[in-house]
Amino acid sequence: MTCDELRGELLAFHLSTLEDPQRADVEQHLAGCAACVTAFLTFRRDVDRSPPATERPRPQLRASVRRAVALEMGRLPSPRPWWERPLAASVALAAVLVAITTVQLVATSPPSPPVGLPRRAGP
Repeated sequence: MTCDELRGELLAFHLSTLEDPQRADVEQHLAGCAACVTAFLTFRRDVDRSPPATERPRPQLRASVRRAVALEMGRLPSPRPWWERPLAASVALAAVLVAITTVQLVATSPPSPPVGLPRRAGP
């Protein structure tokens, strides 16, 4: 891990949100790089001294932002297209079958006279 890569992971490392392999990489780099230890301690001091936020985002907003970030980072599977979902595919297939059956019934039924005209008894 390079110093630039480590600086991008400082917040996650400070908040203990890194996965084990990444956390081990950061710890190993910090063990051998005094400049990065200094940068981390400075960052940690700045975060700890920053004033607390007065407003909190709604839980729904927090959840949607976290989900979007996790999806972007590849930590969540991307939503499947509708045709790969069994229920959606079943509903679509049922709609097609109903349409085909309706067309066949209408096409094969005997014709009826227009509304308002009496039927003829025969020739």
